[in-house]
Amino acid sequence: RAVETLEWNGRHADELSVPIPLGPNRMIVPEPLGVVAAFTPWNYPAVLIARKLAPALAAGCPVILKGAEETPSVAVHIVESLRQA
Repeated sequence: RAVETLEWNGRHADELSVPIPLGPNRMIVPEPLGVVAAFTPWNYPAVLIARKLAPALAAGCPVILKGAEETPSVAVHIVESLRQA
């Protein structure tokens, strides 16, 4: 599920940056809002981390991830995998 979430958001990332016309003289231009703080619980750590990371990264926002103390290696492995991608 975590990989599927990351892949889906990656495929749809371009849609988040498309300007939306509102008439002849107005347009919404999507921009990243800033840093996202992602605090994740211990249950289903990979899926819940992916659900927080994927949309934020797809929107162009940097993320500070605080993985659960009970499952720290899961967050480390996901971040390392994203760095290598």
